[in-house]
Amino acid sequence: MTGPMINHEKLKQRRAEGSRGGVGWKPKAGENKIRVLPPGSRYLTAWDEMGDVAVGYEMHFFKLDGGKTDVTRCPKDLKMPCPACDVYWAHYKSADPGLVQLMRQIKSVRVYLMNVIDLNNIAAGIQHWPANYTCWEKILDMTASPSYSGGAAGGILDPANGVNLLVHLTPANMSKTGFPVYDVLPERDGGPAGPVYRTTVMQIVQAIPDWPTVLDKLEEQITPLKSAAEIQGLLDAMRLPSASGGPGGPRSPAQRSIVPPAGVVAAPVAAATVAPQPAAAPVAAAAPHAVPVAAPAPVAAAPVPVAVPAAVPAAVPAAAPSAVAPAGFQTAAPAASNVTVHYDPGPQYVPKVPDAARPVGAPRCFGDYNPAVHKCNHPCPVRGSCQMKMLGIA
Repeated sequence: MTGPMINHEKLKQRRAEGSRGGVGWKPKAGENKIRVLPPGSRYLTAWDEMGDVAVGYEMHFFKLDGGKTDVTRCPKDLKMPCPACDVYWAHYKSADPGLVQLMRQIKSVRVYLMNVIDLNNIAAGIQHWPANYTCWEKILDMTASPSYSGGAAGGILDPANGVNLLVHLTPANMSKTGFPVYDVLPERDGGPAGPVYRTTVMQIVQAIPDWPTVLDKLEEQITPLKSAAEIQGLLDAMRLPSASGGPGGPRSPAQRSIVPPAGVVAAPVAAATVAPQPAAAPVAAAAPHAVPVAAPAPVAAAPVPVAVPAAVPAAVPAAAPSAVAPAGFQTAAPAASNVTVHYDPGPQYVPKVPDAARPVGAPRCFGDYNPAVHKCNHPCPVRGSCQMKMLGIA
């Protein structure tokens, strides 16, 4: 290998700028020994032109029903509108913590594709590793440091005189944080306290058919870009509100408050209970002590001012707009003891979550949210956590 030396200053600048994954090589739990190669064959004779150790891009993950996950490259990488980014930025500061958690799932993440050889699986040849920020940062840091170069033109990436890397993965179920934990260290001669151990992997590389071409295929491994319509379909499958608010109209933090605005629940109930009984009102207004005297049939036909609350469930469906709910479901006003409920799918509905397991204030459809069926009259106070329950993440 001949040519200009690696440009440490250029790589240090890239490290300072800062900037995860698809298919390809993935570290196994525990220790993995790899060799990282340059992101293209041209750098083998022009190390000073290499400005990064990886090809980076943004992508989105979509967690769907049944434990499935779909992905796409973020359209904004290519200066195009992105429905997923629009939804994220519209709701990531929502007052609903459940909705905020859902937004974190669709936020774009950075993927760093690198050429690697798994020294525990040499037969696999040159593989493409969609690394996360932590691993990329540490590898770039070592590559940019003259102390790791050892005089090699390509630093730790030089296949003729580079450094093997130990990638250690602690799985989420074994880490203290509940998330996967990565660490990357250079292999050292005689153990952790010894000098950096420099080796050659040229024999391995040259045994791979057309290996320079394989090094140049990183960009071909970038996660494919879905159309805006396909991305919107994935957002709909996750039952997320649109950037403008989605089903039921815009949802500002104030509108998603647990406590409904004054009159939101009470006003419809009052209108529904008084309107059906215009004849009874004069009798009740005359004088409470006159009721025993006026016992004839007209009064008996409305035994009633005290019984009005019992008629509320039957009265409200008639007062609610008929287009609000599909056939077989009704929009009923909440009972007085549960005034934070904004929607009840009706007595025909079989709850997915038992009454005793629902949060206080949650409607009977909790954990079974479907915007095509559950049309809320007002912003639901538990919609975000309801979706999380349905998706099995709460």
